Amino acid sequence: MLSTYRINGEEIDSLELKILLITKGINIPSDEVYERFGNTHRLSSFRDPGACNCLLLPDNTVVHIWNAGPRSPFTVGIAESGNAYLAYKGRFVTEVGFPQKTQFYEQYTSRGIPFGMIAVLQGLDVLSFPYLWPCEYAKSGFPCQFCYTGAYTEGLAREGKLEFLSPTPQDVAEVVNYAVNIEKLASYIQITGGSTMTPRAECHLVCDMLRAIDDLAGLDNIAGEVLVYTSPPSDPVIVEKVFRAGADRVACDMEIWDEELFQHICPGKARFAGRERQLDVLVHIARKTWS
Repeated sequence: MLSTYRINGEEIDSLELKILLITKGINIPSDEVYERFGNTHRLSSFRDPGACNCLLLPDNTVVHIWNAGPRSPFTVGIAESGNAYLAYKGRFVTEVGFPQKTQFYEQYTSRGIPFGMIAVLQGLDVLSFPYLWPCEYAKSGFPCQFCYTGAYTEGLAREGKLEFLSPTPQDVAEVVNYAVNIEKLASYIQITGGSTMTPRAECHLVCDMLRAIDDLAGLDNIAGEVLVYTSPPSDPVIVEKVFRAGADRVACDMEIWDEELFQHICPGKARFAGRERQLDVLVHIARKTWS
């Protein structure tokens, strides 16, 4: 059952409030919030947008936090009870919580790579690998317009600088093992890399990662699902290998249904993959999944 709140005299539920908070952002004007909750909750990297920090509404609805500063009408403070609260234009809305403290971001792989450079914790139970290899569309000068990491890759390529070192399947497996079996933080795994010109090889790489995860962490120990995002191969049958390697779901993200907007906002995907190929792969996945 979703909780309800009063904003500007109107009653809204938790999902509606979540949308407002994501679109308007949240202002946390006082260091007191960090000092009060930083030692007991997942706030040590709170000001780093890459940490995917979040707050929890009373019904445990998870809301991703991006600090919009004073331009946001929503603020977080500390109530007399000692709990954090959310306000809208200075008026109390509800008390809120934060996920419990974790040592995840203090960990390193056996090769010395910080976990936080490879993966992030989303909400209460999702471990996400958002950018395991550089986007080749971005390297070619055609990143998706909303993609921060793609813009970063494009900038490096334009300046002739080297890209970061991509994690190996073993690195990925070690992160999953820690999150699933040691701290027991994750029930769901999301694996994503940048779009590539060779989706067949990309699928093979993902299969290597899934096998490494199974060897070290055990796919059966993941209570939820393993979701893999991949570039659409010209032969849709290729994605079946990803399922056989252990993925529960495979997706090719089209981002935007409107074709004209798609070409403008996702120029690389429109130019190098194309809507038709994406649809062919998605239809093939759907048929295999539900057959």
